[in-house]
Amino acid sequence: MNIRDIARLAGVTPGTVSKVLNNYPDISTATRQHVLQIITENQYDPKANVKNAKSVPESTRICLVVEAVYNEVYEWMERNLSKDFHNAGYCIAGFHDNFYIQDKQEKFNELLAYLERDKISSLLYLGGNYAQLGLQQLGRLPCPTVFINTVLPLGGEGSLYSSLQTNHYPCAQAQMQMLVDAGHRDIATVISSPNDISIYGLRQQAYRTVLTEAGLRHNLDYFLECRYMPDRTYQQLKALLEQRGAEFEPEQQKMVLVDPVPDVDTTGIELFSHKYAEQYRAMHTKDMYWTSEKVMQAQDRFHTFLAIRDGKVVGYLDVTYIFEENEPFDLLVLEDCRRMGYGRKLLAKALEMNRPNGMMLLVDTDNTPAICLYASMGFAKVQGQNNLTAHWTVPSAE
Repeated sequence: MNIRDIARLAGVTPGTVSKVLNNYPDISTATRQHVLQIITENQYDPKANVKNAKSVPESTRICLVVEAVYNEVYEWMERNLSKDFHNAGYCIAGFHDNFYIQDKQEKFNELLAYLERDKISSLLYLGGNYAQLGLQQLGRLPCPTVFINTVLPLGGEGSLYSSLQTNHYPCAQAQMQMLVDAGHRDIATVISSPNDISIYGLRQQAYRTVLTEAGLRHNLDYFLECRYMPDRTYQQLKALLEQRGAEFEPEQQKMVLVDPVPDVDTTGIELFSHKYAEQYRAMHTKDMYWTSEKVMQAQDRFHTFLAIRDGKVVGYLDVTYIFEENEPFDLLVLEDCRRMGYGRKLLAKALEMNRPNGMMLLVDTDNTPAICLYASMGFAKVQGQNNLTAHWTVPSAE
């Protein structure tokens, strides 16, 4: 049993379980007690998640450490790495860490004890910061170790450990410099915490350096502290934009394909052909980036499906087809042909040709008919990932 099993049984996200385990204050008392009850009932030990460890050869035991498991990037990496290791015949041990809550030296000592107790053969560490521990401490690691996106002291790579790093400081510096060179002066940044000395700390350092070199002041209102919490980031960004007089487009709900596609008769649905180009162009939505002209010029990226009735185009669907998770960009049926099933037909044909890839979409939260259509075709709402677009006109300096 792992943290995702606990999350499923408790009806919460893995991030919520992680916050409960690490005593985060932003979890309600009721939720905390419920999660702890599930943990107790299932005898879940987050520090020793090895199934039948005694029967597993020591050479196949890999420990996967994840700092801040509620980070979506690390969740994705953990899920896929665990699957690949399992398929290769390795036993995966989980050790979830959080540098906000506990002293790093204390946590490192716990990790060492765990590795030795369970005779772990190798260690893969995602995230975090061990720069202040020093090389002498890292030399105590009892097994081959690979760090991914971990801030580390200089001089140990190749001898004490291996590492795979993103160039956080140079990348953040280049991004900031591009904005400054383009004439931007009011630049906000999302940080995890003012005390974060991990990868977010490196990005924050680059942000400050570029501002200083450009002679721009550091506005503390532009430091948005998120602590890896998407909802918190969303609220802070929205509040900042509202203060600046931004205009907002309708909020959009994210939905993803989770269920098998129902059988739908797709008679009358065709892939785009140039004989229908004028009709398609005439009915296409005009006030959007992906206009009919741009879509027709990007057939290496888009499939366009047309609903044909008596030789005339009565509906269309533009959808990407080159990604692991594709997205419908525009679905439209002529008003006098609605409630005839054309929307379902177009979507069913797109889903049929999209297999085995996934599909996601964004739909206005107040567009109930569209949400019902997508739900009937196997899509489900994703909580906490709504999209909100804002437009802000920078006041003239004159």
